[in-house]
Amino acid sequence: MSSARYPAYQSSDWPTFNELPAHWRVVRGRHLVTIQTGSGDTVDAEDGGQYPFYVRSDTPLRSSGWEFDTRAVLTAGDGAGVAKVFHLVSGKFMAHQRVYVLHDFREVTPEFFFYAFRSMFYLMALDGSAKSTVDSVRRHMIADMPFGIPPIDEQLAIAGYLDHETTQIDALVAKQEELIRHLGERRLAVITTTALRGLRGEEAGQHDVKRWGSSLAVEPWLARAPRSWGVERFKTVCPPRDERNVAGTELMLSLTVKGLLIDRSTMAIQQNASDASIPRYFVTRPGDLVVNPMWLTGGAIGVSDKRGAVSPDYRVFEIAKALDPWYLHAVLRSAPYFDQYRLYTRSNTTFDRRIKQNDLDNLPLPIPPIDEQHAIVEHIDEQTSRIDALIAKAEEHIALAKERRSALITAAVTGQIDIRTARKAS
Repeated sequence: MSSARYPAYQSSDWPTFNELPAHWRVVRGRHLVTIQTGSGDTVDAEDGGQYPFYVRSDTPLRSSGWEFDTRAVLTAGDGAGVAKVFHLVSGKFMAHQRVYVLHDFREVTPEFFFYAFRSMFYLMALDGSAKSTVDSVRRHMIADMPFGIPPIDEQLAIAGYLDHETTQIDALVAKQEELIRHLGERRLAVITTTALRGLRGEEAGQHDVKRWGSSLAVEPWLARAPRSWGVERFKTVCPPRDERNVAGTELMLSLTVKGLLIDRSTMAIQQNASDASIPRYFVTRPGDLVVNPMWLTGGAIGVSDKRGAVSPDYRVFEIAKALDPWYLHAVLRSAPYFDQYRLYTRSNTTFDRRIKQNDLDNLPLPIPPIDEQHAIVEHIDEQTSRIDALIAKAEEHIALAKERRSALITAAVTGQIDIRTARKAS
């Protein structure tokens, strides 16, 4: 980021900036834009509609009708999108009744206002604790919000500079995200190939896996497993554990889509159980298999590494001694098994996508000799640890790039850097 500064500054005690270039003016939002909300409801959305329908999320829906035909900045009025969801739009569109539509720009360009509003509004939306945002945005929060306003030609220069710089940063982020996607595919391939074919990748299997059921996605993989391996039904090696949290003293756990059991108190969105439901929670022990049948297709299946209690909507299973728990973990999180879970689902709704216990019971599982299972687990851990390190490094690059992007925008729209000098230097 350029360190160029304006020659002179004026002091300010606003929460969004403490100084501005001497020739900038402080103007409240009500004097810069007209503040309205939409009139649409989510039920009005129509797939294939001609016009975008902006709701309280990053992804707009579609509508067959429109109510605005203008250049505007949009932001969520309540929900999880408060101070996070922003759109700069142009043309005909529909807006949700809890989406603010800021338009009819006066003394400010839409592009500069978008950058300034998006950069600073989260400070205005804080509830005073500096930790969380308010549940809903009130009109006065936007109307009273102060903006540092430079001359129009300078606004155009700042917006143009930020367009150029953020495009470059976004391209770098996109490359890192693509790298993460490829690394994720490579990780899944390591797990799948090793867990289902062994360390030597044998394909000389002789298992008649069709006896376990028809149209199973895992059949081709099990048919190519080493000849020394057995095949058993899920229910023969994973009996249910029906121990309940009667005393209510167990650590409350939740299963992530990565197959990890985590302490509920550490989750960003708290899921507090009612006192009446706590005794019904299932107790899980280290080495148990835990399944969330409603989110199985998304990855909510894995072996527990800690003792605790999980939702009564989950299922907990003991694992037979013939299986290394972490070998089973790898098998059930391999690509063909995810394909099988999707085949078992009836719908994408919460209830209908629940995997039935009978389907799970009849799922065939490969059973290598126990020593080979241990070796497979060790190999998978070694390979995935390397991949995970690369993923972590890419995620670090993304976080730093996004931090730089945010800091650059804030510095530019509050006059902490002189874009005129920065553009000449670049």
